[in-house]
Amino acid sequence: MKVITVLVSHDGARWLPAVIGGLDAQTVTPDRVLVVDTGSTDDSLIRLQAAGHEIITAPATTTYPQAVAL
Repeated sequence: MKVITVLVSHDGARWLPAVIGGLDAQTVTPDRVLVVDTGSTDDSLIRLQAAGHEIITAPATTTYPQAVAL
């Protein structure tokens, strides 16, 4: 069984270290982590790039359901 995690983030830089650390610390680590960033204006993208997960960027007007569907 494959585990895929989809994380939607908008200006979430302050929470990303804990969230990504939590994902990496799971007993069963995800086979793939896909992050959708919806137009963040903080340093979210820098933190996400440093984590090495796949990132999709979307406009700030993207809703949560739209982001998950990407």
